[in-house]
Amino acid sequence: MAFASGAVTCRRFAITGPFPESCDDALLRALQNRTFGRAPVQSDDTQMGWIGPGHLFETDLAAERLIYGDYVHLALRVDTLRAPAGVVRAYVQLEEEALRTASGRPYLSKGEQRQARLTARERATQEAHNGDFRRMRSYPVLIDVAHRMVYLGTSGNSAADRLMALFGDTCGASLQPLTPEELATRYAQRAGRARALEGVTPGVLVEPPQGYEESAGGFRGDVNFLGKEFLTWLWAQADANDGPVQLRSGDDVTVLFDKLLRMKCDFGLTGVDTIAADQPTTLPEARGAGDREATRACRTGARQPSGRVRADADERYLCHLRPGVAGRRGRTRSARAVRAAV
Repeated sequence: MAFASGAVTCRRFAITGPFPESCDDALLRALQNRTFGRAPVQSDDTQMGWIGPGHLFETDLAAERLIYGDYVHLALRVDTLRAPAGVVRAYVQLEEEALRTASGRPYLSKGEQRQARLTARERATQEAHNGDFRRMRSYPVLIDVAHRMVYLGTSGNSAADRLMALFGDTCGASLQPLTPEELATRYAQRAGRARALEGVTPGVLVEPPQGYEESAGGFRGDVNFLGKEFLTWLWAQADANDGPVQLRSGDDVTVLFDKLLRMKCDFGLTGVDTIAADQPTTLPEARGAGDREATRACRTGARQPSGRVRADADERYLCHLRPGVAGRRGRTRSARAVRAAV
């Protein structure tokens, strides 16, 4: 029940292509047709499908368990049917010992060694497909039908790839990961400025260190750095206004970097600094210990921040934001609050 209560880590995807406008019977039947267990084991020794949000064995996808208004709350289950490497090695040794005993010779020929490995792998594969080494995992999924959004309760790329594949097989629609570049493109198109991002370059206000050479191609055609710059801007706004940030609606939201701040050198020379403390942006370590150039670099883009952000409006949200990744970690009280938080 990760999206219903407690803390959740998620990635966000936009639904593209034909998709139902409401949580109707057709959508429910499509999900039920891809319930876990109905699809065969894939070539990479994995099996996946939809399950309910309660537990790994909840394969009864009834409407009253999944649908909450315009939201569908379920989970993606992925099973790996593969023997551990240690088990395969043990089987190989057992086969080799059996061949040596049968032949009466202390050594095996290359052909016999090859036969031992083949027999051991076939045994391990058969036992794995019988479920002897089954490793089960599940990932919460929240589908916002009205806004054509999908939230995956993990930040891992492997689970995201499997979600996109299964969602396409289920609904015939595609999922577009909402990376900083994708979000910026959507906002520009919405504002009627689709070509505004063509010449965008990183806004670095300090000179690169002596001897630094930018890699060939630089940032040409890639604007994912805007995720980093948004966090840097958010830090600067919260610092300058002592917390409140005004939204387009005119409402104020109080933003505070809390508990954790991680800063990475854009030039790849000084590594990564992680500061764990209450209000870490106020500490000397975050501001270059009084060094003006280091402080300017930290606050204007030469060091990219990520960290835990607290936003207070009508409700309080705790979000862990990382630039370049469409992920969020937050505390919510309802499925509807997830959309508001991210």
